[in-house]
Amino acid sequence: MDWNNNVGSGGEAFESLGGVLEDGLERLVASQAQDGSWQHAFDTGVMPDAQTAIGLYLLGEQAWDWVRPLLVRLQAMQEEHGGWSVYPGDGGDLSTTVECYYALTLWRAWPVGSELAKCRAEKFIRERGGLRKCRNLTKTWLAVGGEILWRELPSARWYSMLLRRGSPIRLEQLTIFTQLHIVPMLLLGHLRYVSPYAKAPVLTNLDMHSRISRRGSSWTGDKDARTTNARRLLVRRRASERCRQMIQQHQEDDGTLAGYHSSTFLWLLAKRAWVHPDTCDVSQELCSIRKNCLFIAGEFGKHQQTCNAHVWNTSLALQALQEKSLWAHEKTHARAIDRGVAYLLTHQHRMEYGGGWAFSSNNTRHPDTDDTVAALTALMPVRTSHAAAWSRGVQFLLDRQNKDGGWSAFVKNAGKSYLEWIPANDMKRAMADPSTADVTGRVLEFLARSQSLPSAHPVVARGCRWLLRHQEADGSWYGRWGTAYVYGTWCAVRALVSQTHQAGVRASLQVALDWLMSVQREDGGFGESAASECLGHYVPLGHSLPTQTAWALDTLVALATGDLDEALRRAAQRSAERCVLWLLKHEHHGQWEEDYPTGSAFAGALHIRYHIYREVWPLIALSRFAEMVESGHAGSVKGGEQHGASALICSLSLKDCQSHVLAQNPSDSSLLLAGRLGHARGSCSTCRPHELRIERADHACGAGRSRAVACGAAD
Repeated sequence: MDWNNNVGSGGEAFESLGGVLEDGLERLVASQAQDGSWQHAFDTGVMPDAQTAIGLYLLGEQAWDWVRPLLVRLQAMQEEHGGWSVYPGDGGDLSTTVECYYALTLWRAWPVGSELAKCRAEKFIRERGGLRKCRNLTKTWLAVGGEILWRELPSARWYSMLLRRGSPIRLEQLTIFTQLHIVPMLLLGHLRYVSPYAKAPVLTNLDMHSRISRRGSSWTGDKDARTTNARRLLVRRRASERCRQMIQQHQEDDGTLAGYHSSTFLWLLAKRAWVHPDTCDVSQELCSIRKNCLFIAGEFGKHQQTCNAHVWNTSLALQALQEKSLWAHEKTHARAIDRGVAYLLTHQHRMEYGGGWAFSSNNTRHPDTDDTVAALTALMPVRTSHAAAWSRGVQFLLDRQNKDGGWSAFVKNAGKSYLEWIPANDMKRAMADPSTADVTGRVLEFLARSQSLPSAHPVVARGCRWLLRHQEADGSWYGRWGTAYVYGTWCAVRALVSQTHQAGVRASLQVALDWLMSVQREDGGFGESAASECLGHYVPLGHSLPTQTAWALDTLVALATGDLDEALRRAAQRSAERCVLWLLKHEHHGQWEEDYPTGSAFAGALHIRYHIYREVWPLIALSRFAEMVESGHAGSVKGGEQHGASALICSLSLKDCQSHVLAQNPSDSSLLLAGRLGHARGSCSTCRPHELRIERADHACGAGRSRAVACGAAD
């Protein structure tokens, strides 16, 4: 695309790039919390809202002021088919619907006149098999509430095998969040605990099998007898002591299990099973959980986050502020950056836990690879002044490389695929923690950018070989923790563009670009459905998303500036320009609208909408694109002249430089012909007198426009 000939189709949009970046960065700085963090919502849908309401009821906590806004959100999120979804367009999810229906029914929170909505929910549940078709986690809530019998869940004896020494499958082999859920589920299953606050079943009309003949009128007495007998059995089991030890090992000072709320609620119920409910204090844990309940702008009610994302959010926000940009207000941003850096440094884990970073602010014992990469990337500009923290973090990453050459998220060398076929597992990808393209790519990109290791180092070479081996046949990569193939391809490509000297990398990048261009939408953006994760192949969404378009743009910029052949770089540049146009045309005061999840936890069960993604990823990608243009990598090369880059530089509007120059030189109108001040890095002669000088010149954009020319450079 020749920028100076693009006035009609997109030139005006490109002229707004400077203002968009400026507005976006200012908005990001304004959203920083007092402690230096960014506390945007970690939105996992209605599931944690329902589970919180259920958990509080079964614990006997009459916290109506806490529960009521959660129930309001549940009411508002019910869909026309009667169910509740884990992502828009999935047709509804049985387990999520049962939990939402159960929460509203326990608290008698169905609104007046909602009989039709309630009937639709009941029909939805029955048509999909009823309570016994739910996932095991949902059935655990139902069993504690007395809605189903404990024998309808996988046997607790089977789970106990995970705790036996010498067992071929051990609990430590599972990924950490699964460990933290299995242990309290194991305890509750051994106890066959039924909450005394569940007076009688309320979901009998949703069970596809008769319940009366199995329980009869002695249900309450049978409940107490089962609990007492199970307690005697549990005391004799060595597994009970191991469970308590594991809980103590993983429990944070605030009482939560690694900051996860669902596992913490299960643990609180298990505590109530051991101790008489009236003497078991759970106030500290509940207070910690409640801190992560928040309003979401534009939505009804409140959302109970499954945990907070303060560390992850802060790392990404700092990366956006630190991108080399002409539009940054350096003093304002420097203060925000300093506060964010201080926050990250205080949340680095102690050496006994590895020296990395975790996702949540109250997770102090379980650092993970991805958050450590993000934090180190944010700390890269200050690594010299914080050398000790930096070296501990880098060493943590190097120590986490798996035997296969890749990196996984939580547990090293825990990628045993057979674990996913454990009979009790009904949430695939919940047991094993294998190497993934997204985490491996992000680590390799960081090692290259920070120059922590030379590109010929065996650690880097093994990681690159892992990525090449795991490229899909169509040229994409699957990303485990984002949606999904656009995400994985973004991470892998940005890692490999600096490794073109390695065998097979150039051919791999060519195929990746072909795939990326094949899924680019006609409007220039990118949109991938969360169904990709469930089906195992790319599924288009039907409309473009800012986050995924930014990931694709960042990928294309890396290809356009890499050490690749000219044809590949030009093709990448053309696709990148279309992405930029889409992002610029869909922003509003430096912000983009996005109501679709682009993060992943469990495919088809838990998808994540990071509210900070729509703010940081477009800013990062657009900043890198602008830097590419300014550095002269972009533009069509004809007759030895590079027209595209210089034309774009001249078209960028710089309000700050204009006002600054006019303030210093109010009579010098020659600097501001046509109301524009073209500029390159360093902006103008007043802002950076030692780097640039402003001079009038006839130029590729047209005679009479101002142009920024590097001092001493030939015209």
